[in-house]
Amino acid sequence: FITDFSRSRNLTAISREQLHQLLERSDRKSGNKTPFELGVEVARESHADAIVLGSFARFGEKLRIDVRLHDVRTGETLQTASLNIDKLDQIPGQIDLVVLRLASQLGTPAPELEHAQGLSQVMTNSLEAYRCYSLALEKAESLHNQEAIALLEKAIALDPQFAMAYARIGYVYAARWNLIDQAKPYLEKAFQLSARLGEKDKLLITAWYEIANVDYPAAIRSYRELTVNYPLEVEAYLRWGRLLAGEGQSAEAIDV
Repeated sequence: FITDFSRSRNLTAISREQLHQLLERSDRKSGNKTPFELGVEVARESHADAIVLGSFARFGEKLRIDVRLHDVRTGETLQTASLNIDKLDQIPGQIDLVVLRLASQLGTPAPELEHAQGLSQVMTNSLEAYRCYSLALEKAESLHNQEAIALLEKAIALDPQFAMAYARIGYVYAARWNLIDQAKPYLEKAFQLSARLGEKDKLLITAWYEIANVDYPAAIRSYRELTVNYPLEVEAYLRWGRLLAGEGQSAEAIDV
């Protein structure tokens, strides 16, 4: 859902990294709040207008997903949707359709939504590949980079067209380990597959490739453009600030 909502220019979705940070703060994961109470608390802290919550039940290969869109200020339910899925690999495409319905409730024009690429087009239509990708991001967030790469390699094995999985491997090699020769083939492969990606992901790959080529001024420009177009992209601010510091621009780095 985060991936799909972030494709809309009329909506700003909180990233998975931000959500993780908000949940980790004050150890709220172990609290006694209901999912609704916790969700509303996180949404209010991040100044969101709406929140999507849901539940699922699995019966063998079949799955039912129930989704609810709430107004954060009032708690009112704005819309509900249910999915009955016969096979798990149908999930990405079905979620794309539900997001169309929910986003229209939030005032996003139908033509924009119809032409926006969803999860199954932009990332992968393999549920298992996307699961490996999601777990890899969590590992990378905790600096378990070797485990992250292993999961990303598995995602690529499941879907050889998974552009962002290649890109993330290149990012780890270039930005985390400074292994430029290992990074470039993965980033170049991501570029070859980038036609299916959205603007934000293309900008990320461009910045990572510039880092791999030790072109830090260009990477700084790419991250600046990212934060102008996507002001809640925390990862971009962090990497931009570190690059500025490395280039001796300490005052601007502190601001970023």
